[in-house]
Amino acid sequence: MLKLLGCTFMFIGIYTMIKSPNMATVSGTMFNMGVVFTVTGAALALGPFAYKAYVITKRRKLMLSGKTVLADVNKVVINYSMKLKGYGAWNTSTGQSPYQIVATWTDPDSHKKYEFISQNIWENPSQHLPSQVEMYIHKRYPEKLYYMNVNFLAKSFLVLPRSSFKSNLIWIVFLGFMLYQFVKMMSIF
Repeated sequence: MLKLLGCTFMFIGIYTMIKSPNMATVSGTMFNMGVVFTVTGAALALGPFAYKAYVITKRRKLMLSGKTVLADVNKVVINYSMKLKGYGAWNTSTGQSPYQIVATWTDPDSHKKYEFISQNIWENPSQHLPSQVEMYIHKRYPEKLYYMNVNFLAKSFLVLPRSSFKSNLIWIVFLGFMLYQFVKMMSIF
């Protein structure tokens, strides 16, 4: 949905920049508004791709240069800090929250105990958990930079559930209405 909103902003921005030379007194302001809308739209549309590329690069770097350890699986928790309405089966009273695997590892050299939390998992993985999971940790900062390998789970566990058609339709109608109002406003000038 963020990509659709970004594309809408880009459309409004480009339309404004194209239309602004024909506007007499407010052309400078309208052109600047078009630039702001285009840049904001590009950030909204391309931001999720850039973030995913960053996460994948960081994960690969840890897998290549980090230390591999086996951590003991302790429990599965629900990440209540994130709630999505209209996605999948609800596991809380207010929406779908993702699950996370909690694992611990004790450093044999320093005898320090570390707790690791997995990425968000969108189906309950309790039935599919092994006793230990493979961890890729940074050699100097294992408490901050780590990656829990959850490839033992099916892909469907890791993918965000699809939203219902009803919630997407509301956004599409809203964005269409906003585009219509914007084009109607621009034709007045």
